[in-house]
Amino acid sequence: IPDIIREVKVIFNVKINGVEIPFERIVVYKYNDGVKGEMYNFLDIVPEATTSILEKVLIFKDTKSKMVPVKVRAGKDDIKGNVQLELPKDWLVSPKQIPFALEKKGMEQTFYFE
Repeated sequence: IPDIIREVKVIFNVKINGVEIPFERIVVYKYNDGVKGEMYNFLDIVPEATTSILEKVLIFKDTKSKMVPVKVRAGKDDIKGNVQLELPKDWLVSPKQIPFALEKKGMEQTFYFE
């Protein structure tokens, strides 16, 4: 799961005796579990999937091809799609795109382009 900064907040403006007082709260769902007791679920807005190129820097000093590993991570259960690289028009890549299917949230898979 990515590092989450909880930015979904609600601001309430309460007016008491003509004085407006703002209250800011993070959106949270509170419920009671019979076994665990009082539970809290924060409202998190995360992408369905994230991608990252595993190499921080790739230098192409000549015309030789290089392997480019790309990691896909599921942000929800049962995610399917295609991963592809966006490159300048005169660059060639193989394969052009790779289909993926990740069953569980948090699963990762690495794909290789050349």
